[in-house]
Amino acid sequence: MKKLSILASTLFIGGIIALVSCTKTGPEGPAGQNGANGATGATGPIIYGTISGNVIMTNIYGVAQTAYSGGYILLKNAGGTTTLDSVYANTTTGAFTITNVPTGTYNMYCIYAGYGTNVHQNVEVNGNLQVDNKIAAIPTFSISTSADSIRHRTNVNYLYGTIPADPTGARTILVFAGSSSATSAAPGTYSLTDNVVVPADSTTFTITTPVNNFYDAGFTYGSTVYFAIYGAANNFNYGDYTNYTYGQLYYTAISASPLGSATITLP
Repeated sequence: MKKLSILASTLFIGGIIALVSCTKTGPEGPAGQNGANGATGATGPIIYGTISGNVIMTNIYGVAQTAYSGGYILLKNAGGTTTLDSVYANTTTGAFTITNVPTGTYNMYCIYAGYGTNVHQNVEVNGNLQVDNKIAAIPTFSISTSADSIRHRTNVNYLYGTIPADPTGARTILVFAGSSSATSAAPGTYSLTDNVVVPADSTTFTITTPVNNFYDAGFTYGSTVYFAIYGAANNFNYGDYTNYTYGQLYYTAISASPLGSATITLP
């Protein structure tokens, strides 16, 4: 019996040693030739799409127009530096179609003489797309005089001016306020905007701006505010687009240059 017990103990200890040696982990093998993620697959096929839409036109009073002849649509690269395609809108309906547009991001311009250019930024094409263009006529009216005054009782600035009478309809005046004499409609030169609609046949206008609006825009006590006054289409937001450098809007349906200017000193 003793010999059997010794033999059983020997076999048990030997089994443990064998088990331990079988579960021992060796060094890790080398990685595959293409890395953990494998090889990059082949480039997928290019998808071609169609950009279609309509041109929507208004005059300076906001009345719809249908003078579709003479304008064209440009498709440019995302930076707006290279023209990739151009088409004319239908002279009767204003409809247009740009075909065989490869997948990608583009800028689209709608250009008509006498109208503010409509700019669509970062148009993503991945198949067929509908993009309409809204444009408004550039104003040709003038402003005779302009002046400013702050009423301290109400803490409001009043910008006054005179304008020739026009029985056809209301007109819009758009004002840009900035901190230097270089203030204009160009992004980066102005800090805030304001506007007023002048009724038909009216010969005067007044734009009222709370003084706190200037402080909220970054002006300080005693600083000079410069105003650049532009004529604007009633739909002056037609065609506007963002200047990404300054994060401000660039307006296209306004007079080519300021019609007047004025300054105030903040109280």
